[in-house]
Amino acid sequence: MKRDTQAGAIVRYVDLILRMAVTSEVDKIVLGEPCDALPREKCPDIQAILPDLPEGLLAGFENTKHVPMWQRIDGIWHELPGLPWYLLHEVVRYVGDLITRHQRAHQQQDFPSEMEAVVPLELMPPHGMAMVSLTLTMEPNYCYSVAIKKID
Repeated sequence: MKRDTQAGAIVRYVDLILRMAVTSEVDKIVLGEPCDALPREKCPDIQAILPDLPEGLLAGFENTKHVPMWQRIDGIWHELPGLPWYLLHEVVRYVGDLITRHQRAHQQQDFPSEMEAVVPLELMPPHGMAMVSLTLTMEPNYCYSVAIKKID
């Protein structure tokens, strides 16, 4: 039961990150360490980059080994609170399902290293809905990334 509750919290956390990413001009999120040499900024205050994060959403994850998370804005990586390693598959499944629901039949492959689709995404109020290109990729260092681009 506890793992189901944690999985739900992680899905809500990732959903919030995706929704905020579009309006914050984030172009990529990495679940793990970025594999480039761009500058990195550690996040001293989560409320500074995720002001709409519900109080206590990530409670209960403090004493577990975390997969780091980074978001890229204007060529600089910004650290986000990581997620428990044992819930990484929930994030990949959530984003993969979101993409798969909006792919055309000819785009689907068996065990792809990259999946992409244009999906409708509800943004943070007052921004409404937007069409967003999401690409889920297995990076060369075996981390997952989600590329994000708002379609005008």
